Amino acid sequence: MNYKKTVGNSQIREDHKVKILNYIRINNVVSRTKICKDTNISKPTVTRVIEQLLQEGLVFESGIAEGESEVGRKPVYLQINPTAYYCIGINISKKNIRASVIDLSMNIITKKTTSIKNINEVEEFNETVLNCIKELLEEVKNIDKTKILGIGIGVPGNVDYNNGVIVAFASKPNIVNVNLKSYIEERLNLSVHIDNNAKTRALGEYWYGYGIGYKNIIFVVCSEGIGSGIISDGNILRGKNNETGEFGHMSINVDGRRCSCGRYGCVEAYCSLDSIETITKSVLKQGRKSSILEAAKGNIEDIDYKMICQEALKGDLLCKERLEETAFFLSTGLANTIGIVNPEIVILSGELFDENEHFFELVKEYTKNRLSNTLIKDVVFINRKVKDSLYEVGAATLVYKRFFQD
Repeated sequence: MNYKKTVGNSQIREDHKVKILNYIRINNVVSRTKICKDTNISKPTVTRVIEQLLQEGLVFESGIAEGESEVGRKPVYLQINPTAYYCIGINISKKNIRASVIDLSMNIITKKTTSIKNINEVEEFNETVLNCIKELLEEVKNIDKTKILGIGIGVPGNVDYNNGVIVAFASKPNIVNVNLKSYIEERLNLSVHIDNNAKTRALGEYWYGYGIGYKNIIFVVCSEGIGSGIISDGNILRGKNNETGEFGHMSINVDGRRCSCGRYGCVEAYCSLDSIETITKSVLKQGRKSSILEAAKGNIEDIDYKMICQEALKGDLLCKERLEETAFFLSTGLANTIGIVNPEIVILSGELFDENEHFFELVKEYTKNRLSNTLIKDVVFINRKVKDSLYEVGAATLVYKRFFQD
């Protein structure tokens, strides 16, 4: 649904409506007087547009505004009506589908998690995504379907953003050239928008998260793989094939470890969960001593990243070295990217940071040490927890961005 196409009689009026509605969205609670002042739209026009938005149920009045000096009657707050419309936001990882029904104010109405850990074929993958959405819709059957604007989906891997095709799903070699957009639209009669999930997360941060107020953002997720999304001057940086931001496959050691992509020395070859665990196990098999062997009850194959973090915090030298080396390589890639993009804020997310808060501080310190003094002063570093719902919200933003026409 495109808001510009559904309201207003002239282009100017449409533009005013979109501008005012978006202003209310961004500022959450605001008076007519503040809208006039900050948008430079005349008072009669603002009054007329607000009346239309009230009639359409897109905004509502929520009481008297405090702290605004104005002669006579105090101004009234205006807010987006969160129940005017809804959408479905879906974040797909290599293991799970996390799906939520989200209202116009980005509140989670209901959510569902479905495993795809053992799914490796296109048909089963499509059916699982579809069934997850159907079950979610069944939970909110009291919501009129005409109020659901669409479905936003974030997927790991190479995505043809314009056509809604998953060109290659990361770590699932058989899931290629999947027109998931058409598959779902034909069966549910809802519009679907699909993008790489690192990009959807970056978009979610820009619209609703830590990125509010910033125009240039780097978002990096470090979990099963390494992904990133870049916001430049308020827009997702895509490049010719929507491949901009392949941070995980930046080479930071040309003679280094072989990566899953077939090349050598990629960030992901050192900094993904699997890589960290594999390197640790390899060193132990070569005879290196470590308290982690006792923690794993002697079974090297049972060792995982969480265990490595726990032993590092206890002071185990091998585990500390592993995290420090990971931070070294990750910060190398980050510093290179920051030097090119020149962001205002860098948001780091993923299991690597969730399992060990010290690791975030280590990466931040190493990265800053690699930057010029000018860049250090400008860059803000933030840690986004994986458990936060912004991953699904980011996918939903694919839909709401079109509605609000930001």
